Amino acid sequence: NSLTERNRIKKYFPDKASDRRIKELKVKCDNHKNGCKWEQELAQLKQHLSKCGYAKVKCKNNCKQSVLRHNLINHLQNQCPMREYQCPKCKEEGKYQTITIDHLEVCLEQDITCPNPGCGVRYKR
Repeated sequence: NSLTERNRIKKYFPDKASDRRIKELKVKCDNHKNGCKWEQELAQLKQHLSKCGYAKVKCKNNCKQSVLRHNLINHLQNQCPMREYQCPKCKEEGKYQTITIDHLEVCLEQDITCPNPGCGVRYKR
């Protein structure tokens, strides 16, 4: 009975001094293997992790790639195969992957070379 009573007391009256000492411990960021140099008190870790540039985040375009948060903007604008893209020839819009792989094969504004041997004339499809 007294053991149950002590557990109940601990539940409602935590050891604040120990809790404070634990929260003051210096820790490295969970993303230190990705290059993050952050090293601060444990109490600040959760806040840091919510904005750490070295955390892996999923692409917002659903390309199934994970990139470091500080590289996300570059990925979205220049690397993501699912980013919005415009055909440089006819200005048709679509996903980068679709335009550069499928569309350019049928784009009517795409220059092609005459398939006849020795001709070499270039014209629009």
